[in-house]
Amino acid sequence: MRLKDWREVIDLDFPNVEITEETKRTMAEASRRYLINDVRLATGRFYTTAEYETRRERVLSTPLP
Repeated sequence: MRLKDWREVIDLDFPNVEITEETKRTMAEASRRYLINDVRLATGRFYTTAEYETRRERVLSTPLP
């Protein structure tokens, strides 16, 4: 596979990826199995898409001082 020049990929959108509880559990297991040195992944300390959207709405609705 030939890599594209950075000028061809700079404005591409990332795919919409849904992070679910299943994905979260799978990533935690895989990171321990393959010794990925990321504590957040290994312990499952990242947001699912639903958790992120809930937190995002709460943060955005908080008034600034």
